Amino acid sequence: LQVYSGEILGLAGQLGSGSGYLLAAMAGARRSRSGRLKIGGKTFLPRSPAEAIRNKIAYCSSDRKKDGLFLELPIYQNMSSPALERFTWLGWLLRRQEVEVTTDLAREFQVDVSRVHDHADVLSGGNQQKVAVGKWLSIKPRVLLVNEPTRDVDVGARSVIYNWLCDLS
Repeated sequence: LQVYSGEILGLAGQLGSGSGYLLAAMAGARRSRSGRLKIGGKTFLPRSPAEAIRNKIAYCSSDRKKDGLFLELPIYQNMSSPALERFTWLGWLLRRQEVEVTTDLAREFQVDVSRVHDHADVLSGGNQQKVAVGKWLSIKPRVLLVNEPTRDVDVGARSVIYNWLCDLS
């Protein structure tokens, strides 16, 4: 596959066809026997999600409840989770900065900012999905891999997510 800056590439296939595994492997979330990514002159295949994040590769899985969100944690912590190093200094968590940045992300994704301290499990499916996708902005990704970004969400949330993906590209 060749994808250039500003492009959106869609992979399609029946359930079990492997498109989800391909995205997960590109993000270091699944092992792969072969394949490489070339991003900005660097050729590699992430061996872990942490390595992918360090290389500005974001991955939003298809199952927000299983591996997309920490449902028992506040929304702001979910939105900051991929980029905790941005909110630490000498081992200390800079909570005010974390809340400010993630409140801006929530606003951008049309999540009620008055609820950023609420646990993610109280949100509707559409708002949970907006948080699951929107949190990846916190790492300022060069590549965004999104598996079924509008699975189990209402029409309004779909519109927000699709518009954001188009704007981001």
